[in-house]
Amino acid sequence: MISCTILPLPYSCYKTKSIAIDQRWHEFRCCISHISSDSFSVLAPTGSLKEYTDEQPGWTGLVINNTLDFSISGFLHSFLEPFARNKISVLVISEFDTDCVFFPTKTLDKVKAFLQESNILVADA
Repeated sequence: MISCTILPLPYSCYKTKSIAIDQRWHEFRCCISHISSDSFSVLAPTGSLKEYTDEQPGWTGLVINNTLDFSISGFLHSFLEPFARNKISVLVISEFDTDCVFFPTKTLDKVKAFLQESNILVADA
């Protein structure tokens, strides 16, 4: 059975021109992306990066508790299908052996309901 845990903190997406990684970064799950040449995107707990003023708050995260081996094909597609069907935007972070899915906090009750209907065990952290 697939299970996931809702992360306890609200998250925000931050945009910044430069970034300095310091001691705070090991305290929480975060993701740094540098796709375009002019900025960095950072997904981190809301309020944790007060120095970054370009912020989009209102994200909740869940961690898939099952170990997902690199040889598994199609798991994430099938896991995200109910999000697409319900027109819920997601941000996905793939870690070494699992995935984290972030979605708008305002949809939390709906997400819990359709995951449970799909026989996915959902726990709060």
